[in-house]
Amino acid sequence: MERVKKVGIVVVLLLIIVATAGMVLRTVLGNGGPTPPGDIMDLEVEKIDQSTLMLMTKTLGEWENLGERNGKYKNPETKEYTMMTPIICRACGEKIPAPEFPEIARSKAAKKRGPEGDRIAAIVNEITRNYTCPRCGASPF
Repeated sequence: MERVKKVGIVVVLLLIIVATAGMVLRTVLGNGGPTPPGDIMDLEVEKIDQSTLMLMTKTLGEWENLGERNGKYKNPETKEYTMMTPIICRACGEKIPAPEFPEIARSKAAKKRGPEGDRIAAIVNEITRNYTCPRCGASPF
């Protein structure tokens, strides 16, 4: 009877290991993993072209299909990655592109305290202080 219990436990553990390995492989190979619900992909999202200031509204699914690179989506008319989420200028109230920050400003190092975090915060503050609204010329912040 003891032997039957041990065999049963080993079989259950092997099934758990095989199932876990299958799930990991499915996620790593890109054939699985979490996907957003269909309703989310149908939400309309407005983007602004960084170059022309043209506003365009598409569903999140359409933006994803167009493609994204470095936080910007592809403009379907120009085929360039210049579409970004707009911010509202506090001076004129118009929708404008957000200032561009270097990649390091979005890194984990930017959140750390100490000399490196302070250096990155100074870069972000400098960009924010010098950014002007492309429509009215005033500081949008």
